[in-house]
Amino acid sequence: MDQGPHFDRLFKARPMYYILKTDKQPVEADVLTWGVFFENDANRRVAHTFLGLSEISTVFLGLDHNWGDGPPLIFETMIFGGRHDGYQTRCSTWEEAEAGHREAVSLLGDGLLKRLLGRFFGEWWHGWRRRRARRRLQKSWTAVLVERARDERAREEKRRS
Repeated sequence: MDQGPHFDRLFKARPMYYILKTDKQPVEADVLTWGVFFENDANRRVAHTFLGLSEISTVFLGLDHNWGDGPPLIFETMIFGGRHDGYQTRCSTWEEAEAGHREAVSLLGDGLLKRLLGRFFGEWWHGWRRRRARRRLQKSWTAVLVERARDERAREEKRRS
């Protein structure tokens, strides 16, 4: 009889709760030990970064979010706000979590840098083009006015002669 895809995960002995040892290594725990560990938020924060209007948070979840085969997914990196709002990755070790946080910061930082540089140079470029067009227009109007003045002088001289 087919038990379904999650039968092994739900009904076989696979640890669900984890805590971190002092060397940041996850170990299996029962629900009471897990609850006591999670009373202190500092125990589970890997990294937290604000970049522009966005926030990048990497935390130790302590609950296995892997519903299939493979290592437990007990760390999570998320981006809140900005273009990448809702970005999320999960991993199994503290080192992978730190690397994931750096990756999220670079993802957001590269985009922020490009937008800031693009905005600065875009404004500069468009301003320069506007100024150049205005100068050309002023030059052309000046040329028109000078030409009209010459024509009027020429007419005046013809009338006098």
